[in-house]
Amino acid sequence: MLVLFEEVSSPPIGVPPVPSKVLTSPIHSLVARSIVSAAVLCFTLFVFYKSLRADVSNPKDDRGGATVLMRNDQKTGHHWIQLKLIGTSSNRDAIGARVELISAKGLQVREVQRSNSYLSQNDVRVHFGLGIAGEVDSLKIHWPSGQVQTIDSVPVDRITTVTEPAR
Repeated sequence: MLVLFEEVSSPPIGVPPVPSKVLTSPIHSLVARSIVSAAVLCFTLFVFYKSLRADVSNPKDDRGGATVLMRNDQKTGHHWIQLKLIGTSSNRDAIGARVELISAKGLQVREVQRSNSYLSQNDVRVHFGLGIAGEVDSLKIHWPSGQVQTIDSVPVDRITTVTEPAR
């Protein structure tokens, strides 16, 4: 049996509410369960939608038409790099590693993180947009173990794997 309290007035701050009437009848219990179930369902659907809105395996078309998966392949001449970091002394996915990149575009900083929202997961690779800069001037990785690694030559327009040096 579900027991609900009906509160008549708000108590002072820090004082727990005192029920004026205990609602225990079967109809009150049924209504309370329905309200709780509806609230849980709404929250679950909200979280489900938020977590899948960018999921490639579940593309969605809100206009009622056919589902379409689009890929952005622009030929702008802009450059980029992605780094896949592998920890040896640090954790294997290098979560928490900080990467500093200097190019003609200036200083950019990224941190390896697995997620940034509730019930979501990101790609652990770090991405840097270089614009028209065709090369990286400096790349420094601050590993979670405390090591600092400097890489001189980083190829652009591709994914590069970097392994943490052994101590």
